[in-house]
Formats: sequence, C-alpha cells, structure tokens
Amino acid sequence: MSRARQRHTGQQSHRRRGQALVELALVAPILIVFLLGGSQVGAIAYAQVSLDTAAREGARAGVVAPNSSIQAWDPLGLVPSRTVRAAPTSRA
Repeated sequence: MSRARQRHTGQQSHRRRGQALVELALVAPILIVFLLGGSQVGAIAYAQVSLDTAAREGARAGVVAPNSSIQAWDPLGLVPSRTVRAAPTSRA
C-alpha cells in the first residue's frame, strides 16, 4: 500500500471518529432527559400509590375501631367520642 493511500485512510478514521463524537454529543442529552423523565414519572407514581394506600388504611382503621383510633391520637379527650350507627333498614 502506498504512503498516500495510508495517509488517506488515516484521515478517514479521524473523520469517522469525529463524526461519532458529534453524534454522541447530539444524542446523549436527549437520552439523559428521557432517562431522568422516566425516573420522575416512576417517583410520582410511587408517591400516588403510597398516598392512596395510606388513605385506605386510615379509613379502614377508623371503621374497624373508631373510638380507639381517636383515643390514640387525642390524649386530651378534645374530640367527642360518640359512635355513629347506621339507621336500621326495614325489610318489606
């Protein structure tokens, strides 16, 4: 192979390497934004599910033992402790 041919192929490899670097510089920020955006969506979904579960568990605890739940959170007795009962249904 002649020296001119070797020099020419060496320039092409530098050009290809430079082209790959430019492509990486253009695509990498977009990929990073997608990655971080996906993690944020996951964190928001996790917070929503956690909030929903906490509300459900709190409502269940209030239904199962309404007075004991109030006494645990109201040591001074400021909340009236009366139980609301459902009206009896009449069967026809």
